[in-house]
Amino acid sequence: MRFTHVALALTASALMSCSTPQPSEEETLKQVLLGKWCLRGSDGQRCNSHEEILADGSITACAIVPDLPELMRVSASYTIKQRTVCFKVTESNDPLLPLRHAFCVDVLSVDQATYRYRLHGEDTDEVMYRLPANAPSCPSQ
Repeated sequence: MRFTHVALALTASALMSCSTPQPSEEETLKQVLLGKWCLRGSDGQRCNSHEEILADGSITACAIVPDLPELMRVSASYTIKQRTVCFKVTESNDPLLPLRHAFCVDVLSVDQATYRYRLHGEDTDEVMYRLPANAPSCPSQ
């Protein structure tokens, strides 16, 4: 009987030491956000912006902006804290998103198909739609 208790204790101890730590909330969110996303225009059909969130902590975006003569191209670094993603612009040809401009969004929901967020200080939610990995980096004009 004593042997059984010792064996059970050793087995439980071994299982506890082999258990894989659970990823943090931030790491889980990052893994779901990785990939290409599309922000649809006011017609609700056409993608006006493509964004790619990369594992190295960067994001690239390319968008059709009516006031710009060329496609808007922006790169930024990002950090995640709980359900908030903060961005700092590292490259841009958009005067509204100059170099070193920083902003944050609260992630309201995310799954394999959609990503709903709200820009800090705004009342409107935005929804992005997952694109396939082979989607172009920029929307077609």
